[in-house]
Amino acid sequence: MGKIFSAIAFAAGTVFGMLFTGKKGDDVRQKLSTKKSNEEKAEALGEEAKDLAKNFWKTVKGPLEKFGKSMQSSFKKYRKEYEPKAKQKLGEWKMKAEKELSRDLKFAQRKISKTAKKASRFAVKEAKVVQSKVKKVVKKVRR
Repeated sequence: MGKIFSAIAFAAGTVFGMLFTGKKGDDVRQKLSTKKSNEEKAEALGEEAKDLAKNFWKTVKGPLEKFGKSMQSSFKKYRKEYEPKAKQKLGEWKMKAEKELSRDLKFAQRKISKTAKKASRFAVKEAKVVQSKVKKVVKKVRR
């Protein structure tokens, strides 16, 4: 609900702002100065506001198009200026990330191979211990 009131207030402010600025504002002020009573002034102002509200999009469209064109031109300008630098930075970051990942991968491979070697040594030792126990049991059973 608040957004609706904000939009209405913005539209009303824009309409009345356009009524009292520029050429149109001068015309409206001249018409109001010729009117004697407040009722006539309010009526004239209401008619001008109605006409302006009817043609609101036509009135606002020009400045909006100018703003859009200026934004587009500034975007193109800054894109030409900063795009090569950004691409270079991204390339540098990519290279750094690749180096970091390769280092981490090598480190992990070394750790895994060391762990695997330790595990195989432990398994061999355990196998020898179990084998010797089995031999002892077999010798006892044969006797």
